[in-house]
Amino acid sequence: MFRLEGVRRDATLDVGLLNGQIGYVHSVFQNVLNIELIEQDRLITVSTPRRPLAPDMVRLKETLDFRSVAPDIGTRVVIGEDFTFENGLTVSLDAAPVDLRVKTRVFDAAAIEALYTFLVVHGKEGGMLRPYRKRIEAVSSGRWNTEERFIDQVMKEGELARLIGLGPGLTPAGDDYVTGRLLACHLLGRPLEVPIDVIRLSRDKTTRVSYHMLRHAYHGRTNEAVLDLFHTLTDIDALKRVLAIGSTSGTDFLVGVHAGIIAQRSGNRDSSNDREEEDVS
Repeated sequence: MFRLEGVRRDATLDVGLLNGQIGYVHSVFQNVLNIELIEQDRLITVSTPRRPLAPDMVRLKETLDFRSVAPDIGTRVVIGEDFTFENGLTVSLDAAPVDLRVKTRVFDAAAIEALYTFLVVHGKEGGMLRPYRKRIEAVSSGRWNTEERFIDQVMKEGELARLIGLGPGLTPAGDDYVTGRLLACHLLGRPLEVPIDVIRLSRDKTTRVSYHMLRHAYHGRTNEAVLDLFHTLTDIDALKRVLAIGSTSGTDFLVGVHAGIIAQRSGNRDSSNDREEEDVS
């Protein structure tokens, strides 16, 4: 039997309420192992210290390569005081709880401009940045590919749901952008009025990991790297940590954050703050 010790966990990951639940190994990467609870429509992550703590995550004390110890995809997992895998691996859930909800803050024009400048200088094109930059700077369309024209049109119309699933990867570019938009609105204390059905229907439009990322963002929950950034928006080290996520995911997310803040400040938003909270326990 191989036992791993949890150190920190998302506070909404209530071990008592999960007791007796059955999950299945969904995916295994070098630093992450994902467990899907099908009946709860939930994806729980076990992570090494190399990853920032995120919603529905337990972060371990040990640094290891999950690919060398994890069971096969689809392996049954029993949840009690530990995660117990059929291959004998156990993960302790006795870990310190951490609140991963976005806190409301106020930013001045200089901070917002600094975020945009950082994106222009350091951001990676290939996703949302190029069409967004053209829109912000009112640059002539020039040579646009089909995807960029679509992004430009959706940005003009404001139909965020049409971007979900757009692009390749574990979290497509469109999803990263929408996640940034959603969290930016929570950051300003004025959640974007996107019907919960839009998020639920995205389950069949995008990857499972990305779907759950969107669900958490809808309710104002995100990872610690983003929460660190949200203290000021201008901390260069925090910006670089977020920018380094994925291939273009960090850039696409920051584009969404900037777009969300601009939309809220310009009054281009729904005034309703009512949210239908899901039971994530």
